[in-house]
This record gives sequence, C-alpha cells and structure tokens, in this order.
Amino acid sequence: MHQADLEAARAPLASLSTKIIVFVFLSTLATALLVSWISIQSTYQHLTDALEVEYPAALRRAGSDLEAWLAERASDAPLSEAEQAVVEELLAPERPSPLSRLMLVTPDGEVLAAALPAGTTAPERTPLVPLMTPGPRQTRDYADTEGLRAVGAARTLASTRWLLVVEAPFDHAFDPV
Repeated sequence: MHQADLEAARAPLASLSTKIIVFVFLSTLATALLVSWISIQSTYQHLTDALEVEYPAALRRAGSDLEAWLAERASDAPLSEAEQAVVEELLAPERPSPLSRLMLVTPDGEVLAAALPAGTTAPERTPLVPLMTPGPRQTRDYADTEGLRAVGAARTLASTRWLLVVEAPFDHAFDPV
C-alpha cells in the first residue's frame, strides 16, 4: 500500500498538464531574463555613448579657457593659491554634472587645482594610467584614488605638460541603469 501511495503522489508531477505548466513557466522566466539583460546592456551602451560625447566636450571647453589663461600667465612655475582660485573659477562652469570633478593635474597625477562638488575636497592625486591608455574610447571606467568606481576622461593641454581630468562617481554617471 505504501508503494501505491508513492505512485499516486508522483502521478500529478508526471502528467502532461504539469509538464506544460513547467515548460511555460521556464520559457517565460528565460524570456524575462533575456529581455532584462538586453535592456540593461542597451541602456548602459547609450549612457556610455552619451558620456563619450559629454566628457570630451567639457574638456575642450575648459581647455580652451585654461589655455588662454595659461598663455597670459606665461610661466611653468607652480600655481600660487591665488592662481589656483582663478583656475578653479575657470573650470567650475564646465563641470558636466553637479557630482563631477574637473581637475588640472601634472603628468604624474598630482592635482594642482580642481572644481569640485560642494562639500568635497580635492584628492592629492588622481590615477592617470587608466585615463591615458590608448583605446577606442576617451571616456574610461576605473577606480579612483579612494578605490571607488569612477568614470572619467583626460586631455593634455598643448601649452604645458599638464592635463585636464573630468571624473564622476560611476553610480552618478550611470544613474538610469
């Protein structure tokens, strides 16, 4: 009798209707996962393409203002505090977003001046290797000096060996994802 009870319990799981329901459920789940993955990838690509336009444009605008000021300055000497304030004023309007940082840095990554989000302090250094590595894109995803994921781009100023760097926290740059 125990064997008969076991076979009766298995019968509903082996029925055609149960198999159809399981098949439909698994098909729906697989489709939902695939559509979600495609949607996230498409959104990520769209935002990456937008940043690839936005960040270099901000660097060009800030760079042209800064190049003009540096030509008037006509010195390779380190920036004084007053000059740092002037550079920060030149950079501030060109920040692409409220949480982004636009920084003037030396070739070894030392931050000379920076336009920053309110309530933050400039890092002493910024990682340049991921930003200056040749590749198809100018905007890169990397870990900043605090080890946090960031998105940024860099541009060398023609009149000096200094660079302009724009960066933002990854989570802010990719908010919609």
